[in-house]
Amino acid sequence: MIDAKKTRWDVIERVFWTAVQAGLGVVVVEQLSIPIAYAPLVAVLLAAVKSAVATRIGVQGSASTLPADLDSSAG
Repeated sequence: MIDAKKTRWDVIERVFWTAVQAGLGVVVVEQLSIPIAYAPLVAVLLAAVKSAVATRIGVQGSASTLPADLDSSAG
């Protein structure tokens, strides 16, 4: 059965981190005077770093930063 609460938090978390990564991508390229076209690449790199870090702090086997009671991948 799908847990609506966990699904809602999963969506909120994904949207939040996507916005943070996109915003930081733009800020980084502007601060380094790099062409804005590189902002998506910076955002992708930030997403990879976030996912790697999240596997160490969240539910094992998940790239989510949500606690186990809200993580839809938690059993």
